Amino acid sequence: MTFPSPLPAELAVLLTDDDAAPFWEMTRQRRLCFQQCSDCGTFRQPPGPLCPNCRSRATTWTETPGAGTVFTFTTVVHPVHPAVVDFVPYLVALIEFPDVPGIRLVSNLVEVEPGAVSIGMSVEVAWDEMSDEVVIPRFRPAA
Repeated sequence: MTFPSPLPAELAVLLTDDDAAPFWEMTRQRRLCFQQCSDCGTFRQPPGPLCPNCRSRATTWTETPGAGTVFTFTTVVHPVHPAVVDFVPYLVALIEFPDVPGIRLVSNLVEVEPGAVSIGMSVEVAWDEMSDEVVIPRFRPAA
């Protein structure tokens, strides 16, 4: 991590289920992967047991290089938890990925000032190593 994390490490506790566990295991490997229906090819995020398109239970995980665009964003200026007082303002964004149609991922924007962000801005994944067990995909402006 080369940027100040938008959240303190003590908040980095994952409560996951069987469907989302593979997503978080792959992020620990610095791989951004999304669940895809093996039958019809529909991507889905968050991961789930059934394809929303064809109702199939057959799934695979498809890796993306982590390049995307900002669909929308907001700047958080009010600390909603005492642990984030020193981290405001921070940016929360919805990121789209051209190589995985229909996927939008909620994350943080890092290494950018709030006034420099725009909808449609190109971004790339930046791995935030919160602990040995928790690695979170954040996004920074594309090089």
